[in-house]
Amino acid sequence: MLRGRADAATGMEVGVGGLWRWAGTALLLLATMMGAAVAQSGSRPTGTQGVQGNPNCPPPVIGGVIPRNWSCPTGTQRVLPRGDTAQPPVAARCVPREGAPYRLLVDMHDMAVLVFDNYGAGRQPIFIARISNMTNPQSYLVALSGTQVVLDRLQQTTGLGEDILASVNLRDSYSRSVIRALRGYDGGRGVPAGAQLVLVGHSLGGMVAQNLAASAEFNRRWRPQVVVTLGSPRTVALPIGLARRFAAVHDIVTTLSPAAWGLGGFDRRNQVWVDNGVPASEALNPIAPHLHYPDSQDLYDYDALGVPRGRGGNVLTLDAAGQEYCPSQVL
Repeated sequence: MLRGRADAATGMEVGVGGLWRWAGTALLLLATMMGAAVAQSGSRPTGTQGVQGNPNCPPPVIGGVIPRNWSCPTGTQRVLPRGDTAQPPVAARCVPREGAPYRLLVDMHDMAVLVFDNYGAGRQPIFIARISNMTNPQSYLVALSGTQVVLDRLQQTTGLGEDILASVNLRDSYSRSVIRALRGYDGGRGVPAGAQLVLVGHSLGGMVAQNLAASAEFNRRWRPQVVVTLGSPRTVALPIGLARRFAAVHDIVTTLSPAAWGLGGFDRRNQVWVDNGVPASEALNPIAPHLHYPDSQDLYDYDALGVPRGRGGNVLTLDAAGQEYCPSQVL
């Protein structure tokens, strides 16, 4: 079960054994996150490269010369001739959620469904909405999805580089994009300074949520009230009661950070363990437990802020207006 301790130790071992453990963790992180990225990807490689004679993706000819660094899919790369005055790309803006808005989040299952919706076609990894039933009238939900490589959106910064940086609490492009989204929300008016935030994230999104909540810079502008993670390793020590970390049985991603380990091995006490909801057809897939949090039956036993039913009954009401998806990208 969850034990929210605000200790300063990172849990890294010292000596040769510790170095081997860290090296193994890093390699496992790369392999696992690559599998998760492919599983959650919104598109797949076409196999057509921008080479001369390929009718599916003809390369441009500039001054009679075919650029050497051109590749498909078109639109993801371009080569500008000398003297081109095109401006660098501008950050995409937050856009309203299409379709029926979210209304009530009754339990942690509802929260998991909302976070996983960020992976859907046409969605973005950052979701922001106003919460209307909290004591503080300026309360917002910030939901962050995890590792995802979308081949028709290669500028999206939710890849392996962000995984590695976030796992050791180093500032990454995803974290910067979350701050940019909070400032650009609501047509540029932004989430007000001093607003109370409920941060929830899956996988990489949960690591980013923890790191932001521990950031002095972030806390000078906004007030994290709770951080809920689904399938995310522990990356930082947070104050008692602030973090609620959910881990599905056999989800190895929850082990992939130095702070998740202590001198006695993997620190299981920093997680709330739930069933993984994996169907029998995926029983042999080692990544499956990481991808089925909305199917976990145990999540119904926790309220919308991750408190066990017997001790809490938090239900979040979201304003129908002001529900927006925001991008994570390199500028």
